[in-house]
Amino acid sequence: MIPKLGTHVISNHRAKFVKGKIVQFRKFHEWGELHIVIQWEGIGPVQYTEAMLYECLYEGKIYIDKQYHRNEKLDQLGII
Repeated sequence: MIPKLGTHVISNHRAKFVKGKIVQFRKFHEWGELHIVIQWEGIGPVQYTEAMLYECLYEGKIYIDKQYHRNEKLDQLGII
């Protein structure tokens, strides 16, 4: 399953953690593969194919920032 637009992610980039956000989905042809653009802090936008992103998620090179999304939900509920 592809993460949604606006999902915050973290990567272990060159031995330090870098935060990013999924900002765009691109499809260049009707039959073409989906491309996902992540805006990384201090690096800029990086485009991944769907297969590349799945591989990075599977191998743990990129993962969803659960702490960020947890805090967002708690803020929406007025808990923090």
